[in-house]
Amino acid sequence: MAGPVYKFGEFQLDSGCFGLLRNGQSTRIERMPLELLILLASREGQLVTRSEIAERLWGSEVFVDTEHGINTAIRKIRQVLGDDSEEPRFVQTVTGKGYRILCPIEVSNGQTGVLDSLIADDPADAPAPKLQPVDSRRRSKQLPSAIVFVAVLVIGLICAFLYLRRPLPPPRITEYNQITHDGRSKRLFGTDGSRLYFYFSPANDNFQVSVSGGETTQMPSEVRDYNVLGISPDGTTFLLQGPDMSVWSDGVLGGSLRRMNGVFAASAAYSADGKYVVYATKDGDIYRMHSDGTEPQRLVSKQTVAPSRGWSPGVLDWSPDGSILRFSELNKIWEVSSSGSNLHSLFSGQAASNPQCCGHWTPDGKFFIYLSGAPRGSAYDPFFQIWALDERRGLFRQPSSEPIQLTSGPIRWYGAIPSKDGTKIFARGVTQRGELVRFDSTSRQLRPFLDGISAEFLAFSPDGKSVAYVTFPEEILWRANADGSGRVQLTDPPLYPHGPRWSPDGNEILFSAAPDAQNAEMLYVVPSQGGKPHRLIPEDNGRQGDGNWSPDGRRIVFHTQSNGEFVLRIFDINSHSTTVLPGSIGLYSPRWSPDGRYVAAFSPHVLGLRVCDLESHQWSTILSHEGMGFPSWSQDSRYLYILYADQQPGVYRVSVKGGAPERVVDLKGFHHTGLVGFWMGLDPNDTPLLLRDAGTDDLYALPLEVK
Repeated sequence: MAGPVYKFGEFQLDSGCFGLLRNGQSTRIERMPLELLILLASREGQLVTRSEIAERLWGSEVFVDTEHGINTAIRKIRQVLGDDSEEPRFVQTVTGKGYRILCPIEVSNGQTGVLDSLIADDPADAPAPKLQPVDSRRRSKQLPSAIVFVAVLVIGLICAFLYLRRPLPPPRITEYNQITHDGRSKRLFGTDGSRLYFYFSPANDNFQVSVSGGETTQMPSEVRDYNVLGISPDGTTFLLQGPDMSVWSDGVLGGSLRRMNGVFAASAAYSADGKYVVYATKDGDIYRMHSDGTEPQRLVSKQTVAPSRGWSPGVLDWSPDGSILRFSELNKIWEVSSSGSNLHSLFSGQAASNPQCCGHWTPDGKFFIYLSGAPRGSAYDPFFQIWALDERRGLFRQPSSEPIQLTSGPIRWYGAIPSKDGTKIFARGVTQRGELVRFDSTSRQLRPFLDGISAEFLAFSPDGKSVAYVTFPEEILWRANADGSGRVQLTDPPLYPHGPRWSPDGNEILFSAAPDAQNAEMLYVVPSQGGKPHRLIPEDNGRQGDGNWSPDGRRIVFHTQSNGEFVLRIFDINSHSTTVLPGSIGLYSPRWSPDGRYVAAFSPHVLGLRVCDLESHQWSTILSHEGMGFPSWSQDSRYLYILYADQQPGVYRVSVKGGAPERVVDLKGFHHTGLVGFWMGLDPNDTPLLLRDAGTDDLYALPLEVK
């Protein structure tokens, strides 16, 4: 799905392809920092607040540790850009407020063109037949027979009309055939009928594989530094994009690169007959030209359609008859005629309320295959499935306006492309899964824990005999025995829990969750043996996150927001009253120590970990570092364990009195996953627990059955 391309300094940031180039070379950057960099670039020179970043990147499912995610993302952005936080060139930190891009930014874009509409001739009028005189007695005898004949004819016509208007059986996917088995992140960009072409992320090297599977091989070196925009219908020619967005063509089996003079595009596509190319410029205009690069003609002007906002057409596709062009923009699919007229959004009603992108016609034009999905509580991460729009026409049948869902289940689908014969859909399937691991101090290795279940936010009961956790990516809270047996489900969607904490008596579990996609997270309590979760403070509809019990079970500390600032509050269970913890303005993610003496919390202002001694009511900063997350107290309350997810990755511990942190686990090369991209906890012996990425990312062939 195409998006704006931002150029600043020596960098080029492609928001549609999610790529970052430095001096024309691909630069590795993880998804969350990349999303944040795109947000900052789109707001050139403007202050983007931390709360706005959290809302945009995690939506209403944001819980306490999004602040850690923001700090981590900013650190990684600076590391990739080579930026100095003291004298920044690109990203400026506005203490206590947020961030802004300092340097000027050039914004660019991409798209495709179309064939002329077909014009049908009006039918000629037929001459009226001559009437012959008939004998009146013969007419009277023939009348009943004529009535019967006409009645039968009318009934037949009605039946034929109803038959021709009947709903046709919908298409369906009959099986999922896996083509690649490497599990690496990749992007599918086309097929010539016998091979699939794709590139691995973030390396962006172009590869190919047979449509029936087998070994993947690298494409000729001549095109390794180019992005493939499209493949000609006969499968012989690549349409390529150079580092400066210039458009080139090259033979699939090799040959000399040929530049299309004066053409720069973010996305482009061939017409079904291969005679034309449609493309989108960096300014958001859509042009059509001959396939040799001559006679460009503007079809859509950004200034006419969206003069005051971003407009970035992408994933262009022609109808097989060449009369219509469709493209993706702003999570919608748009349609325009080949002459540039009648631009409109393709869907309306319920189908228009969900994000859509990346559509392609089957070669016979009967179906339009695209991706769509409804966000699960967050607009940031749509759950994409493959859909089809039935465009089969008949004498009395008009195409249906209701789309058909072709896939379902846990696999997220991307880049769905029909095969050349229309009998299959090739697509990239991604399965999210984690593996729970625990650090083995003897071998110094991370080994599977609880059979390597895909779960995070583990919390052990006070007696150590039970454990609560949240499955990933389903986000369901469970309680089980310490060995993983005897599981009991405690929550159901659409309630997605975070950070479960056992009450000191072991009878209840406290957690944070957003009740729906429109509301902020709130504190809930559920019986540990099972039951219905209920709001802890139902009269307070403000944000409540990261609740922690006091050791005596009488109070709960949590963070909330007031006038855009975090603050810690303490809820008294007996009096049902709430008070502010003195000196806690600007702090979040509180942790009450097991001995009850301390409350630790993160501060975005000092980018560090602060501790309040509840006996002296004094706060102290014991650690200053960006990119920290998930603080956890040792059982003796002497140490705090913290996860460093960016620079010098590892699990560290620091004394409550301060001092240099000690690295407990080296996480160099470790691949995190989870709701916010990483997680860390401790077992009853203060042994670190983590969630390792065990998901898959491969290409599939999906047979399409049409009756």
